[in-house]
Amino acid sequence: MKNLVILIVLSVLLISCQKKEQNPVAPVESNNKVTDYYPLTIGNYWIYEFSQGDSSSNLTYQNKIDSIYVEKDSLINGKIFKVLKSTLLQQTTLIRDSSDYIVSSDGQKIFSINPAIDILSEQYLPANDSSYLLVWKMKGIDSVFNCPLGQYLSKYVLGTLTQIKPSAISNIKERNIFSAYSKGIGMVGRRATYLFGGQLLEWKLLRYKINEKIN
Repeated sequence: MKNLVILIVLSVLLISCQKKEQNPVAPVESNNKVTDYYPLTIGNYWIYEFSQGDSSSNLTYQNKIDSIYVEKDSLINGKIFKVLKSTLLQQTTLIRDSSDYIVSSDGQKIFSINPAIDILSEQYLPANDSSYLLVWKMKGIDSVFNCPLGQYLSKYVLGTLTQIKPSAISNIKERNIFSAYSKGIGMVGRRATYLFGGQLLEWKLLRYKINEKIN
């Protein structure tokens, strides 16, 4: 039930690892690969500080951390997916890279490096009610994200949750959430929300490790 209620910024999760310099804002080359921003090598992990707050973005650190790691491969319908796990939310996510996209096991596009892409996906929530429409898009330009490790130029996945019919549980008409991905690191931060209620959840990267793939 908890997993159903919490909207985590797409896919959850992911970032990439490697303790490297805190040097932010590097220029983005034109020959990027999607896994430059969403590293999926087994053994990669990211550790975040976790904050929670109200709908006015008044966030308070909860003295909790969340770790996300790439556990293993999983073969589904002839395609290899990476199994990602989150310790705080106790969630398991399956994703893979597909050309210019990261896609989930149900075929949803959750990240892209294609600057021409508009809408990644649309989803009605909750499944048995459809009071809300959640639309995911890529932000048109890269922007800096601030986290404890420093400032990082990042590609943003933007989510807009819009109420499309009356709900007996919530009257919040619209909420905005996001995930930020930096080249060579992965997810440096994200903001999510509860489906019912105005509380916000936020993750900011504390440290990470990326295992370089050996061919």
